[in-house]
Amino acid sequence: MSPLDRLTPRQLECLRLVRDGLSAKHVARELGISHRTVEFHLTAAIERLQAGNRLGAVMMLSELEKSAEEKNTTPQVPPAPFMLVSDAASNEDDLVEGSSKEGRHNHIPPVGGKVNDLTVAERLKAILTVASVSILVVAGLILTIAGAIHVLSNSS
Repeated sequence: MSPLDRLTPRQLECLRLVRDGLSAKHVARELGISHRTVEFHLTAAIERLQAGNRLGAVMMLSELEKSAEEKNTTPQVPPAPFMLVSDAASNEDDLVEGSSKEGRHNHIPPVGGKVNDLTVAERLKAILTVASVSILVVAGLILTIAGAIHVLSNSS
């Protein structure tokens, strides 16, 4: 019996949504069930797969589905020269040069449920913008407080 056969359809569905980056609360909303029910399904799936934690179960699911898919498909064409292929022992997916998935590990769910598609330059620009605005707001607050103290001390 395959480890995938040990999971119920709902457990598989919950694990797949977690693999796609959804939190348990988001999975609950997506499936129209309670958060506790999602946690129950995920805990049962972790136990049935004998994984150490949620991440381990998601990784096992990805590996099991990938191996099942490889068994059901025709022999693969050798990779083109522009493809970077990881060795079979690693847990990383094959990376295609220039793809939007380059450098990402799809088996690790992103925090918050969304994948950050920004380039490094765009991320740095966003960080600097937030830092600049924060500094201006703090400086404005300090000047306002200093001005209020000055006005109050002169009026006494």
